[in-house]
Amino acid sequence: MVLSFLILAMFSSPIQFWEQNEEPELIYVGDPMCSWCYGFTGQWNELLLLQPSLKVKYIMGGLRPDGNEAMKDLKDFLKEHWLEIHHRTGMPFKYEILDKDMVYNTEPACRAVVTVRHLFPQKTKDFFQKTQMAFYFENHNPYATASYKKIVDGMGLDGEAFEKFYTSEPARKMVVNDFATAAQLGANGFPTVLLKFNNQYHIISRGYTETTLMNARIRKILGV
Repeated sequence: MVLSFLILAMFSSPIQFWEQNEEPELIYVGDPMCSWCYGFTGQWNELLLLQPSLKVKYIMGGLRPDGNEAMKDLKDFLKEHWLEIHHRTGMPFKYEILDKDMVYNTEPACRAVVTVRHLFPQKTKDFFQKTQMAFYFENHNPYATASYKKIVDGMGLDGEAFEKFYTSEPARKMVVNDFATAAQLGANGFPTVLLKFNNQYHIISRGYTETTLMNARIRKILGV
């Protein structure tokens, strides 16, 4: 969900489930099957280029983790939404997947990301974005383990290790914990970008936001 107006805000008291750490950290809360997260790709990548020294943490928010509606029943709504995002951001879409009789549930895609984050943490961003492209532009089946293993294999990572953890109970618990963490952070719209600094959380973006505005907010908070 994209908000019309974004404000720079600070939580009144620090959230205690992260270790105390003075080093600033960007926190990206999103979902690989969130269309605005996909549309946000260019702005996010530009921001990381402008802030290369910042640590980055990815948290999966769970757009529709318990979804039970068929994708084809949501076709008109989703297609209109995707067209809007394409026109605003230039990100490419294919729409054939909207004719598929499959449930629109984003938990498997989120679990795939937390699996890669657990096994190959330095590859989290690349995998997240390749998963987005696989769904939105290549129309891969987001419920097939093979869809994610193919991406992992293509990145030169251990596909067998990925599949073993992805299908495990610890992976399912890990992604549920991500959803809970996102809720604790107040990230109820995606993408949400926070900056953790001096044990406080600052909203950098809630929804699609231009790079220049996000970067200005970060610089103001860091005093640079």
